[in-house]
Order: sequence, then structure tokens, then C-alpha cells
Amino acid sequence: MVLWVGSLFTLFDRSLTTLEGIVSWVEPTTPEIMGAATLLAQQLLPSVMPYLIPSFYLRQTVTFARPTTNAPSLDIGAWTLKDKGHSTTLVLVANMGSMPVTASLGSVGKSIVDVLLRSGGDVREMEGEVTVSLDGEGAIGFIVG
Repeated sequence: MVLWVGSLFTLFDRSLTTLEGIVSWVEPTTPEIMGAATLLAQQLLPSVMPYLIPSFYLRQTVTFARPTTNAPSLDIGAWTLKDKGHSTTLVLVANMGSMPVTASLGSVGKSIVDVLLRSGGDVREMEGEVTVSLDGEGAIGFIVG
């Protein structure tokens, strides 16, 4: 189970398992595993950090929700960042099962702004409704605004 505990490291670990065919690791690890984890963190953390650590000085606020779908194998977390009257939502979805799943997330935002992580899946928006399609143990992360 992916635990949404205010950090994305568990999801990163899960995605690396899918991408590289490896299992969870303990430090010290091989340079290849560390390189893959470092590259993933460098790509994702700048976009994700405002959702994890909002700026008190900029009067940003973040709320967390766990949307549900009719697909019980999906683990979903959504962080909404409110900043100066504008809000965007970081959505992370992981398929905890081994079978492919397609599910509607409903209206989680106005439109897809950016796809940050695509590991065995896809996301699309049509008429204000967001739908994810994930392979077994696939994950996807995106921002809606």
C-alpha cells in the first residue's frame, strides 16, 4: 500500500520498482539505483515541493484529500495548493493491483496542467472529467488547475 504521509518517497520507490524492475532498497545501494532515484527526485521535487511545504510567508495553504473511485486497487492522494486566490491540485494515483485499471476521477480540477510522473499509465481529460488508465502496479502523477 502506498502511504500518503506528506512525502512522495514511497510512491517514488514504487515507481522505480515498476520502471527498473528492482525491489525496495536499503542504504548503501548500487550507483545505478541511486542514480535512478536521484534523477527521479531532481525531476519531480521542484514541481511537488510547494504542495508538501507551503510558504507561510506567501500565505499559501495546502489541503489533502483521498478521492475514491469504483476501482478498489487504486490508491489516490490529492494535495490542493491555494495561493493568492488561485488553486492547483497535485494528484498521485497508484494501481496497487497486478491487473490494468481504467477509472474516472470525476472533476478533480478544471484542466490538466502538467503530467509529472508517468510510470505504466496515462491520464486524459474530457469535458471536465479526468480519467486514468494504469497498468498493473502503474503510477501517474499530474497537476490540475
